[in-house]
Amino acid sequence: MEPHALPDAGLAEPAETGRLAESHIEAAVREERERVAQEIHDTLAQAFTGILLQLRVAQRISAQRPDDAWRLIDRAGELAKQGLAEARRAVWALQPDAAEYERPDVALAGAVERARVDTQVEIALHVAGTPRRVPADVGLSLVRVAEEAITNALRHAVPHLVWVDISFGAADIRLRVQDDGCGFDMERQGDQGGFGLLGMGQRARRVGGSLTVTSRAGRGTEISAILPTTERRTTP
Repeated sequence: MEPHALPDAGLAEPAETGRLAESHIEAAVREERERVAQEIHDTLAQAFTGILLQLRVAQRISAQRPDDAWRLIDRAGELAKQGLAEARRAVWALQPDAAEYERPDVALAGAVERARVDTQVEIALHVAGTPRRVPADVGLSLVRVAEEAITNALRHAVPHLVWVDISFGAADIRLRVQDDGCGFDMERQGDQGGFGLLGMGQRARRVGGSLTVTSRAGRGTEISAILPTTERRTTP
């Protein structure tokens, strides 16, 4: 008498479940790596940019104005300490839970003030609506997008003025960073925006928001983000 073959459906299901679980784990690991990479890029990019600006000016004026040069060198040292502290916080993933980002208007005001120290370009900040607490990850994303946009403008656009506007709505918070610099041709630029633009878009999508970039050669650049502050669905 031939033995009955055992059905294989029950055996295939655990294997399929295991593959799905492994896929989810890999996706989570990739997302976390991207988050940490963006965090380190955003924090260290700001610090290194400021340090380079200070040291270049100090080198240029050191012979004629040594006292001013030393003040710039001291400022570079302060920026290095701030960058190191931010990098440590990013690696240990403390920032998404940081209470300071629950008030993005306050955190953004601090970021703008720090940016003003390193440049003679006017950076204007305007807050519309009634400021309120938002989820820390939303506030963090908004501040990081704004910092990256400001840094890009100062490094590449040669602007006279950078406007930073945030608006608190009933269910979202909106950010607009606009400069009057050289701008760029978006059709020719294509996907060559670099890690900065890519990272800003990923940050916005991760908290369920969106980001748009508008620019024309000789007409400046505008970066706009809409981030939901109510229940949202995260997109990797």
